[in-house]
Amino acid sequence: MSGGRSKLGDTVLDTLRQHMKLAIKVDSSSPLGGPTLWRLHAQSVGGQVWVAEHEDYYKAACILAEMVGFELEDG
Repeated sequence: MSGGRSKLGDTVLDTLRQHMKLAIKVDSSSPLGGPTLWRLHAQSVGGQVWVAEHEDYYKAACILAEMVGFELEDG
């Protein structure tokens, strides 16, 4: 599902917002017509910041979840 946003990716980010109390910002860029790069920024209430990047939106969301210590169910 490379390129566009996905419902699964949005679900992961919504879960992180609700359960981890994170502020999440989503950026994307497509340099010179190349593949879209998704950059997900998360910030905790205490000010800790994480940034995950990937060409696949869902995978970027999963990387961010792993970075903040949230375990996703396999499925």
